[in-house]
Amino acid sequence: MASAAPEPAPDARFQLLGVVAPRRGTGASTGLALISVDGKPARAWGVGREVEPGLRLLTVGHRQVALGAGPGQPSVTLALLPLAEAQRGR
Repeated sequence: MASAAPEPAPDARFQLLGVVAPRRGTGASTGLALISVDGKPARAWGVGREVEPGLRLLTVGHRQVALGAGPGQPSVTLALLPLAEAQRGR
């Protein structure tokens, strides 16, 4: 009996490539995230948009986003990779 290949972790299917975060104090209901799903070309998603069936972009922060079924129900958190020291602004 052959064993099935294990399914990847839910967050392994998604790669966060960039964010346009809201200004501080404007709330988390705005913003865009550039997300690649299953290695496909990245697309820009707005808060509230469905990234795939049953999974919406819930919040956009300055370096991370939350995906989930609905408000207050994040199931996946994605973060941008840390910047190399030479790339940080001063």
